[in-house]
Order: sequence, then C-alpha cells, then structure tokens
Amino acid sequence: MKTIFVKDYDEMSKKGFEFMKEVLESKERPVLSMTTGGTPRGVFKLFVEEVQNGLDISSATIMNLDEYMGPRDAVYTVRTFMYENLYNLISAKPENIFFD
Repeated sequence: MKTIFVKDYDEMSKKGFEFMKEVLESKERPVLSMTTGGTPRGVFKLFVEEVQNGLDISSATIMNLDEYMGPRDAVYTVRTFMYENLYNLISAKPENIFFD
C-alpha cells in the first residue's frame, strides 16, 4: 500500500480524481467503485467538471457500495445521494450504474 500525503482537502480531492481519471483513460472498460458521504464531494465535483468538458465515461461501469439501500426514492439512501451529487450531473449510462 502507498500512502500519499497532501496539504488539504482540495489537494486530496484532486489527487483522488487523478487516480480515477487515469483508470478511465487507460482501460478499455473501466470500472469505478464510488463511496458516499461528504468526503468524496470534492472528487465528485472534479469528475462532473471533467465529464462536462469531454471526459468519455460511455464505457465505464460505476459501482456503489453501501450498507443501506432503502426505498429507491427515500432522501437518505445512497442511491438518492449519488444521483443528487453525481449521476444527475454527468452522462453515465443508467445500465452502467450499479448499487449493492
């Protein structure tokens, strides 16, 4: 395991997104596993900006892992959180987004 030290939240978000972007650009069928909560919001923001500026995610599969799913439209579920903070803002294909 490699530990990377950064000076602040913004640099952490940028570094995290750089890893994601590398996977998206170097793999024919990239797979990302996304977490929820407040910590990755900076990464999500950078991801949305890059997709809106032309980053191709058409062949990407995106997995969401969480311990609680709940009803599809409940405000407190991982599904609602991810759509409000990421998927409603990018062009990810619904058939390539999975929740477990």
